[in-house]
Amino acid sequence: TTLVENYFNSCKDAHSSLRHFLIEVYSCGSNLSICNNIRDINDNHLIEFAYKLRDGIPVTAPVFEGPKDEQIVKLFELAGLDNSGQVVLYDGCSGEKFDRKVTVGYMYMLKLHHLVDGKIHARSVGPYSLVTQQPLGGKSHFGGQRFGEMECWALQ
Repeated sequence: TTLVENYFNSCKDAHSSLRHFLIEVYSCGSNLSICNNIRDINDNHLIEFAYKLRDGIPVTAPVFEGPKDEQIVKLFELAGLDNSGQVVLYDGCSGEKFDRKVTVGYMYMLKLHHLVDGKIHARSVGPYSLVTQQPLGGKSHFGGQRFGEMECWALQ
């Protein structure tokens, strides 16, 4: 029976160390209710929860409020990574190390909707304002840019 008890105690130690590690990871964030939930769940749910985290820990951040540098550094330390977040890369052809460490990760690029094709506008003749006799303003009114007295003097 001592062998079974030792196995049971080692499992208990493994569960408690896993629970402690997850609490330490989630205490980096601002939502501490997750830590309370991790303390309260039973061992089977704890293992299931840890299994779902095997590909990474989902993190949410409010808009325009990223995580603090200290929180990121603490997560790097818990993951056993360098505090800079950079890793050593090797040349795929020669197998040599690069001179410096490199930041690796995802970067999202979006297409800008304000393209030149939608902005360009030209006018030779068109409508004028009745009061000032200057060209109307704006592309939608087929307007133009007034070439006034100061502009004429600037060209001379």
